Amino acid sequence: MSRFFRYDAATGEVVEVERTVHQWLPQYPLPLQSLAIHPEQIAEAREYDRSRGVPTDYRADGAPLMRDARHYYEYRKAHGVHFKNGYSR
Repeated sequence: MSRFFRYDAATGEVVEVERTVHQWLPQYPLPLQSLAIHPEQIAEAREYDRSRGVPTDYRADGAPLMRDARHYYEYRKAHGVHFKNGYSR
């Protein structure tokens, strides 16, 4: 368990404080605004995804919906989208 400290200017001392660390885990299905397309391109994108073996649903605003972490990985790989550390899962 981690301990957290801060400087208390009133007393001039470093004091221990309570702090809860929350780990964010994605909740699927996960819409990705960063990979969104124009709504008129949804039909074409669905066909492209199907041909690449990664069938994907899209919201009306063009954001693809990731079903799970594996689908997210395969979608990024099929579209050439990667993070600096590669196609990490």
